[in-house]
Parts: sequence; structure tokens; C-alpha cells
Amino acid sequence: LSREMQRKYLDIAYQKSQRLQKLIEELFGFTKLSYGHVNMNVTKVDVVELLAQLLEESYPNFQKNGLSYEFISAKDHQVIEADGDLLARLFDNLINNAIKYGKEGKRVNVRLRSDAETVTVKIVNYGYIIPEKELPLIFDKFYRTDHSRTNANGPGGTGLGLAIVKNITEMHHGTVSVSSDLSGTVFTVKLRIHFEEDRENFETSNGLKVVKQNSTSSGMPNAKKKHSSKGVHGNPAKPKGAAGKRSKEALVHE
Repeated sequence: LSREMQRKYLDIAYQKSQRLQKLIEELFGFTKLSYGHVNMNVTKVDVVELLAQLLEESYPNFQKNGLSYEFISAKDHQVIEADGDLLARLFDNLINNAIKYGKEGKRVNVRLRSDAETVTVKIVNYGYIIPEKELPLIFDKFYRTDHSRTNANGPGGTGLGLAIVKNITEMHHGTVSVSSDLSGTVFTVKLRIHFEEDRENFETSNGLKVVKQNSTSSGMPNAKKKHSSKGVHGNPAKPKGAAGKRSKEALVHE
């Protein structure tokens, strides 16, 4: 074989190994969240900071796929009681899903609002429209849309990412839903600001046994550095459209 063909086949083998590794990691994560007992490290988590951090870390992936994103929050900070590592997994999965299926729409919007009891996060992409018949199945384990299964050049996936999202949301006594039409595909996550104090031990709808553990440490994920309000590509001193405040109006990456 020529060197060019060798490189081609090595690249194919590498891509397949990456997909297999991702499947193994997703399967391990889903199994851990679906069977047996799970300990939750409940702390004070700033959801605005967490989302800004995850979007910042995903910027190379946005750029690679020709996408821009906009993060809009009415507040600079919104603290809730939650497991920071699990929330990071939840929102990271939704952001990656929006990138995979939102290419045609060229942009992704993340919106956060809150009231006295609830935080609502909407992650919107404007690409592939999910058929109405598939919407009730979208959070089932191993389910993949017709588009994902039949598009040879598409993003693929393990069919576990959204099932993990549902499990983590339920562990926090929250809800997750999806709608999809010409105005966009919207994943809506609703979380309580205060974790139920009278539910130290409980089961989710799929039988997962959860044990709550309180902690006084920071709720930011251990594996991630806390996001800086100046961490904006292109103009670190003053985010576009934010009048110097990252989350008061909007954070835009283009």
C-alpha cells in the first residue's frame, strides 16, 4: 500500500476506535446512573457560571462545525442546590447534541431564566427537525433518530446521551422536555433551586436509588476550572452585546 492509503486506513481505524471508546464511556456512565445506588454530592452551584464555562470549553467544537452560540441570562449569577459534576454532564450532553444536529441552522441559543423556586434552561438549535412521532422516544436508551441512523455522513451517536440527561434531571427532582418544528429544536430543563431536604434517599421513575450527601465545598465540577467572565474569544475584555457584563444580556461567539 502507498503511504497515502496507509494514512487513510489508519485514520479510519482511529475514528472507529474513538467511536468505540465513546460508546464504552457512555454505556458505563448510563449503567452507573441506571442501576444500584448513586451518591449525590449536593452543593451550591452557580448555573450561569457553569453554562458559560461549558460553552467556552465547547468553542472549538462550535468553530469546527461552523456554528456560533449565544448565551442569554437575565441574571449574572443563579445559585441552586445540586450535584455540580452531574449537572455538568447533563448540560454538556445537551450542548453536544445541539452541535451535532444544529449545523444547518448555523447557531445555537442557550437561555436561562428563573423565578423564586425554579431555574429553566432552554438549549435551542435550528438544524434537523425531529419528526413528531420520534419526540416521545428521544430520551429512551439506545434510541437514535432516523436521521442519525440513515445519514452515513451524519454525526452518529451512541443513543445514550439524552437518556443520561433524563436520569440526571430526575435525580434532581427536575424535568426535561423537547419540542421541534420550523422555529427550532428546543430542549427545556427545569430544576428546583432548593433540593428537597426531606428526600435524603429516594428512587427515580426508573427505579434508581439515590442517596443525597451534603457538602460545603464549591459546586463547580472538580475536573473543570471555574469560568472567568473575561474568557470570551475575540474580545476578552468586553463580550459582544453584553455591555461589559458577560451574562446580563448576552454572550455571543461567532
